[in-house]
Amino acid sequence: MRKTEPVAMDCALKGLFDYAGMFPPAGLGLDAAVRAYREYRQCPHAYVLNCMVVSAKDLSALQDALRDDVRDLQLSVIATDEDLEAIERHLDQGMPIRMMEMKAADRSQVERWKSKLPAGIDAYVELPMDLRNLDVADAVAEAGLHAKLRMGGVVADAFPTAAHIAAMLNELFKRGLAFKATAGLHHAMRGRYPFTYHQDSERGTMHGFMNLLCAAALVWFGGEEDDVTHILEEEDLLAFRVTEHSIRWHDWDWSVAELREVRTGFLKSIGTCSFIEPVRDMEALGWL
Repeated sequence: MRKTEPVAMDCALKGLFDYAGMFPPAGLGLDAAVRAYREYRQCPHAYVLNCMVVSAKDLSALQDALRDDVRDLQLSVIATDEDLEAIERHLDQGMPIRMMEMKAADRSQVERWKSKLPAGIDAYVELPMDLRNLDVADAVAEAGLHAKLRMGGVVADAFPTAAHIAAMLNELFKRGLAFKATAGLHHAMRGRYPFTYHQDSERGTMHGFMNLLCAAALVWFGGEEDDVTHILEEEDLLAFRVTEHSIRWHDWDWSVAELREVRTGFLKSIGTCSFIEPVRDMEALGWL
């Protein structure tokens, strides 16, 4: 039987979303978030799901509640310096922690972590979005860790501009830093959306995860920073063409192999408090 070639969008989306249902704006309790994650793991589009994001302070409650059933999860843990010893204990007890996410205030903090982080865990360090001071980014690269970019929040001021993100992506690429992105990336395409799930939520422009994915591909394959900004700002659906063999934006065309390369070497995952919204967006666009 002839082997079926991978579909471009499948390669682009595989394991893209880290489910952060316990964090704003969703804010689910631990039990509800675990149930939702397990349901998503059984759905037809489960292949786009990666880790469930939890705080280190929730690990004991999670282990007490689920006992051996915890082993079917894949966890990314939001942690601080004070949590590292406890995380080691949970790993020794079989807690399925695959990733850690930490926020660094300065270079020295990253340097302290380098020798303390558990072996075999992918560690992501949230970078200050300050292009005037990239010491933390340098330290993360020197330590062999990954970067984390915050792309939004629940208020308009939390969203960096497209030009700022484009510049940050270039800085990551120069340093050989793979990254994950988080916050404000519920939707496939850039546009105006409610910031929260409240009926009277403020609305504003939010970045699209497909814009970011294609921006990462553009940076990875040598695109100019102005073009990276343009693709992050793109709101015209017709500017994108998705086929079985590639994803295209204007004159740029990324093949299955190229998309796999970008996902392996640069954009590792996206944290989102909703799994349903991204999936429904992609289905509505005919891309999933």
